Parts: sequence; C-alpha cells; structure tokens
Amino acid sequence: MGQTKGLSSRVLTDCGIVVALSVVLVLISFYIPVLGTLATMIWAVPVMALVLRRGIFPAILSVLVSAVVSILFAGVVGGILSAAWIGFFGLIYGVCFRKKISPLSTLAAGTIAAGIIMVITLAIGAILGVFSFDGLTATLRESVQQTLSMYESAGILDQLLPQGMTAAEYGDEILSIMMTLLPAVFILYGMASAALNYLFAALILKRLNFDITPLPPFREWHFPWWIMWAIVVALVAYLMGTQWDGGYYHQIALNIIYLYLPIFLVSGVSMVAWTLYTCRAKTATKVMVWLAVILLIRFSLPLLLILGALDPLLDYRKIWNRNPNKKS
Repeated sequence: MGQTKGLSSRVLTDCGIVVALSVVLVLISFYIPVLGTLATMIWAVPVMALVLRRGIFPAILSVLVSAVVSILFAGVVGGILSAAWIGFFGLIYGVCFRKKISPLSTLAAGTIAAGIIMVITLAIGAILGVFSFDGLTATLRESVQQTLSMYESAGILDQLLPQGMTAAEYGDEILSIMMTLLPAVFILYGMASAALNYLFAALILKRLNFDITPLPPFREWHFPWWIMWAIVVALVAYLMGTQWDGGYYHQIALNIIYLYLPIFLVSGVSMVAWTLYTCRAKTATKVMVWLAVILLIRFSLPLLLILGALDPLLDYRKIWNRNPNKKS
C-alpha cells in the first residue's frame, strides 16, 4: 500500500508540474507577442510527456485543471480555447506517440483534431460574442480597400483591374472570394498548427529521451487513397449546385478543393524528390530540375498538383517496386 501511495504521489507531482508549465505557456502566448507565437507551438508538449510517462487519465486531469487555472488568468474564453488546443494536441499526439502509431498517421490525426478545434473555437467565440462574421467581413473589406488604394497610389491599379470593371466592383469580387474560402482558410491554419506542433513536439520529446518514431524522409511521403473521397464529395457538391443553382453547394466544393491544393502540392513535390532519388540523379541535375520548377512555376505548379492528386490513387512507388526490370 505504501508503494501505491508513493506512486500516486509521483503521479500527482508530475500532474502539478504539467499544469504549471501549461499555464505559464498560456500566459506567454497571451501577453508576450513574439514569444507567444512560439509558445503556441510547444504548449501541448508537457501534456504529451505526461501521457508517455503516466498514461491518458492523469493527462486528462491535468488538462482540466489547466483550463480552470487559465480561466482565472486569461478569462473564460481564453482559458477554454487554450485548454482545448493544449488538450486536443497533447492527448492525441501523446496517445499516438505512446502506441507507436506511424508518424504520418499521427500527423493526420492531429490535422483532424485541428479542424475540430477550429470549429470549437469559432463556435465558442460566436456564442460569447468574441467572434463575429460581420466584424470579420468589415475587417476584410477595409483590408481590401487599403490594398487597392496602395496599388492606385503606385499607379498599377489600372493594370490589375479586369476589363470593364471598376475598382469598387473588383474589391467586392475579391471580398466575395475571400468570404467563400474562409472555412478552408481556418482549417488550413489549423493544419499548419498541427504540423508545427508535431514537429516541435517530436524534437523536444526526443531531446528528453522519449522513444519517438521519426518522420520518414520527405521523398517517402505518400498519402493514402481514401483521402480522395473528399474530392468525390466536392465533385458531387459542384454537380448538385449546377443542377439546382445552389451557391451553397458550390461553396462547399470550392472550399474542399482549396483545402486540398497544399496537400496535392506536397504530394507532387515529394514525388519529384523520390523520382530524382530513385533515378540516382546527380546533384547538378537535381539543382537544375528544382530551378526549372521554381522559374517555370506557372507551368510546373499545375503539373505538380496533378501529379500529387494522382499519387494517392496510383501509388507510383508501389508500381516501381513491383517492376522486375526497375534496375535496368
């Protein structure tokens, strides 16, 4: 019984340390501008470490206590939202690290969690009156007007305007596109946060001597075929919008496509890197290829997107490995 009591004391001590570190990082993220951005990239690491050391239930307890303490210092909205980010990333990544789930699957789980967190953040902000779409629209409109005014002062606005369109109409069109793609922008922000949290967490936890499976080389990054189901949903939504003249369906389709563009781009670039590596291209050849990709971005970008979109379906690497004449 004494051993159990001692073990419980150690667990509570670890929980207390994690709560203290989490609250400090939350306060830094709110009150120190430069360090605050970095703090949001590592504030879930203490929870991950606790999951690896003690399991999921002490980590959940620490997240709840951190939320209560954060509310006292950062307010109700700030405390709840910061605890949501810390809890989702900390618990999901911690469990994935503990169960030795593959790095890309772990990153995918974090990306899904980021999307959920963004929805929770927007919902809580709207309910409590902190976030308003009307206010966001006004802010974006002002930003567009300032940008157009800057172009006009530089004397290049006339060159940018489509034929037969005034500056006001062009600004309204840009604003409409921005509002249409706003859900995808929020989700992309969450995806970027998930990726950065993963990279920082893996780096720090390795330094703390935790056994973390490293990410595969970039050239080996391959997305599973089932991610293409979202593209099928986008196509169906587009066809439904065309059939029934529904702008809502078109908005869903555009957001899904916009959301997948960076995924396809990463997949395409990874495929090119794998091809150069597999063909044993010399350094000079690699430099020339990547320079051509950058300098001819207008042509190379669509090709990379198409290549990246086909890779989950065709799996070029598997086809290559099955080819008995690949050495020749």
